[in-house]
Amino acid sequence: MKTKVILILGFLVSLFSCQDEQVSGTVALPETGVVAEAAAMSLFKLPTSADFSTVQAIEKSNPHARKIKIRTEGTMSFTPGTANCPAALWASYVGEGNASHLGLFTIEIAYCTDGVNPLSLILGVQTAANGDQLFVRGVGGDPSVNSLDFIYEGGTGRFENASGFVTLFFQFDYENLTWQNFGEGTISY
Repeated sequence: MKTKVILILGFLVSLFSCQDEQVSGTVALPETGVVAEAAAMSLFKLPTSADFSTVQAIEKSNPHARKIKIRTEGTMSFTPGTANCPAALWASYVGEGNASHLGLFTIEIAYCTDGVNPLSLILGVQTAANGDQLFVRGVGGDPSVNSLDFIYEGGTGRFENASGFVTLFFQFDYENLTWQNFGEGTISY
């Protein structure tokens, strides 16, 4: 009987300690000691940019501007010492989604981070199913609601002279290094 009680208590302790670890979302990245949550949250450390307000005001008054809605999901990785970021971590977000005016698309967003703050511009490329690309740049956000602001800065094909903005709301799973987002904004092309 004593053995069963000890086994049950041991099982309960391990069960609850695993749940606490999952809730905290603190997973150390191999070879870096940096915590995945801190590295991902560096996305939100961009200083608020006047670019977003300016683009937002211009697009809202643009008669050719169209509303865009986006939903995306993907994976994130943090690689130490790459050619693009030799002394820090190269943060990469790769995913697939669906958006008005793009349809099904893939996305790649990358930047250099010290694990706390971005050390470079946050740049991305959305590629539509037909190969047309839309270039995006992170310009700020609100970490209290996990929102990030991006502006559109040209592209290829029908998006060659694209402009606009989008605010995306993110959910991160630091244990599995995955993310999801949804949002809306305005685009002209």
